[in-house]
Amino acid sequence: MTISGWLIIDKPLGLSSTQVGGKIPRSLKIKKLGHVGTLDPLATGVLVIALGEATKLIPYLPTTLKVYEFEVRWGASTDTDDAEGQIIQQCQVYPTLSAINNALPHFLGQIDQVPPIYSAIKIQGQPAYKAARKGETPLMKTRQVSIHDLRVVEMVDEQTTRFQVKCGGGTYVRSLARDIALHLGTYGHIHSLRRLQDGLFGIHDTISLEKILEMGHKSEEHSLIKPIEAVLDDIPAVLVSEDDAQRIRQGMDIQSDLKIGTRNEQPVALFYKDKLLAIAVLKEGRLHPRRVFNLTP
Repeated sequence: MTISGWLIIDKPLGLSSTQVGGKIPRSLKIKKLGHVGTLDPLATGVLVIALGEATKLIPYLPTTLKVYEFEVRWGASTDTDDAEGQIIQQCQVYPTLSAINNALPHFLGQIDQVPPIYSAIKIQGQPAYKAARKGETPLMKTRQVSIHDLRVVEMVDEQTTRFQVKCGGGTYVRSLARDIALHLGTYGHIHSLRRLQDGLFGIHDTISLEKILEMGHKSEEHSLIKPIEAVLDDIPAVLVSEDDAQRIRQGMDIQSDLKIGTRNEQPVALFYKDKLLAIAVLKEGRLHPRRVFNLTP
């Protein structure tokens, strides 16, 4: 039986998101998988892995809220804005708790942010980090990101402060750390980074990579995989007939009488015999399939 669903992994230090996905055991018979929200090797915490047919749902995941805990090391900036890079500027200015707390409101709400040059953002058709590795300095465009909450968790020592941030998708915590430091008249970079929440899933939902590597065919182990429907709570659902299910499988639209405040182009989850059949969009009273799932009723 092919497995489809979600693995919520507590990503360990030192592995890229792609490397973590590559360790999913073949014994699970996973034909395809994809990760949601890339984490750098330096980062740990919530990494959402889509298995099998769940990969088709990635575009529909609510990714508006992410929560990170991170440490900033004051007095040095690096070319990557984290501890993996080369130090490029230094000083001996270490901000006090009072100064930091006074600065944080400046970074709340909609703020302008310049992404790090070592990022996957494409510049002239190639990821910025590839140009940076060649010794080039790609021109990174300023963009707006949302910071919902930002607070100090702990003054670890004179040179290190731990923060927690709640932010929208697309926020670079490395850039945030760099900019907080510059606002305080010093330099800074990320010393550690841990994602506590990504959309619907939190750190309490995670399992360790070691546990996943031990997984086999036992049904109790498969209970660690969240069902494919786990991400659909905010999408209207419709149970369709056998005839309509056949039309949907053939890529044809069906009539809909939804009267629950749905709008044109509203995603709708279609179910047949309690199994997810498709994601469709509502358009002028008809449901048009956009993603059809190969799940056995």
